[in-house]
Amino acid sequence: MNVPVESGNSIKRENIHDKVISYYNQTWRQYCLVWLNADNLGIHFGYWDKDTKDHSQSLTNLNREVAKRALDNLKLGARVLDAGSGVGGTAFWLAENYPVQVMGVSIVDKQIDIARHYAKLRGLETKVKFEKQDYHETSFENESFDVIIAIESFCYCYDREKFFAECFRLLKPGGRFVICDGFRAKRGNNEEEALIKNFLICMAADDIDLLTEEEVSAIATKAGFKNLRLDNIQENIMKSHERIYRMSKIFAPISSFLHMLGLRTNVKHNNVLCGIHLWKVLEKGLCFEGIFSGQK
Repeated sequence: MNVPVESGNSIKRENIHDKVISYYNQTWRQYCLVWLNADNLGIHFGYWDKDTKDHSQSLTNLNREVAKRALDNLKLGARVLDAGSGVGGTAFWLAENYPVQVMGVSIVDKQIDIARHYAKLRGLETKVKFEKQDYHETSFENESFDVIIAIESFCYCYDREKFFAECFRLLKPGGRFVICDGFRAKRGNNEEEALIKNFLICMAADDIDLLTEEEVSAIATKAGFKNLRLDNIQENIMKSHERIYRMSKIFAPISSFLHMLGLRTNVKHNNVLCGIHLWKVLEKGLCFEGIFSGQK
């Protein structure tokens, strides 16, 4: 059975950084072709409810669901840190829908450049900023933010204790963190652990283990957070998972052929297989998409 790895040594950090940067640099075109558009810029799963009309709307819906968990803090002049901000989709949505200032951080230079480009295009340069920083150890002053969000970036957290300690340092008293990501339903046998590992490989997150509700709550509590809550939103994410599974089934044979010929990298090929491996994990009920929140 795998044990959650919480070591934050520099060797591990650099290894994970290299993997994440390579993954997003190589897969950006694939995300553009089959997942996001210039309006939503969402590199995350979509949230479907009875009023959702299409995939693009589902991506912005997830921003809404994350914001709901911190509504009391999203007041005039509030500062939000988007920890792992991708190309800025959620940061822009927040700045366009709430009277807040948003700082997005990412370790991927390409994402920062793209996000800044879109901030200029949307006229949001005074409301949204982006910097290349590691969310485990930022340069921001103590109690700089009212809200910290992390949408499907927590899966790349190489030291959870360090992350929550940094969140606690950065948040003002009463501030909230909101994390949307995959969580374990349970710890499985060797066969089940292998299924999870295969999925994480596809996302360049195989050096990091997913946590159960009890495990992540214990770490957040140790950091000093209270009013912890984990909402299972798998039912609302399922259509998004079905979409990526269908795409994987369609494109996997072509990708496998190109990969065999040396015309497709391991990273790009694994990304195509992501939906298939994720589906196997979901069939066993091993993991779920959840929104985890807490207050300082």
